[in-house]
Amino acid sequence: HTILRNWSEIVPKNNIIDEMVQTSVLWQTGGVVWNRKSIGIFPFNEDLFSSQEWTFHLSQLIKGMKYELNAETTIFIREHEHRIGKDFSEKKCSSTFQSRVHILDKLNQAKLLTPARERALLGYIFTSLRNSIHYKYPFTRKKIVNFLTKKVFKSYHILKILRVLFIAYPIYSITGKGNKLFK
Repeated sequence: HTILRNWSEIVPKNNIIDEMVQTSVLWQTGGVVWNRKSIGIFPFNEDLFSSQEWTFHLSQLIKGMKYELNAETTIFIREHEHRIGKDFSEKKCSSTFQSRVHILDKLNQAKLLTPARERALLGYIFTSLRNSIHYKYPFTRKKIVNFLTKKVFKSYHILKILRVLFIAYPIYSITGKGNKLFK
């Protein structure tokens, strides 16, 4: 049983970096054409288990690279039970967290970090923290808590981070309830 549909919107409506950060626009590797000489020797972060394409494309956009969209269907994705999108392993949780931190750093270095972009990226980091508690990934949970502790006073969203660290995190750790506290 085959279902043909677009995997994601690829054409930005307004600001491509904002739309990519918010994951309203996502590009597969072959959906965009970049100048090979300009992207560098090792453009993919091979340490990531997932989010490599998202991190790659956003890194290129942050550098100010120009792109061409390929409007033709060139990629078909096979959906199945064991695909990465359905994976809730510690590798996936850690990768989501690491990719968002990587993009936060890139945006900050390029002086392109806005409160809205940071809020969106922190949302994914908070979700990774919740997942690391829910699925019992202490190593990833510790990395995320350490990151948030260091980030708290360098953020546009100090109160939001403090709420997650001192209210959401302990309540969810004890009760397993309080998903909305991570929002």
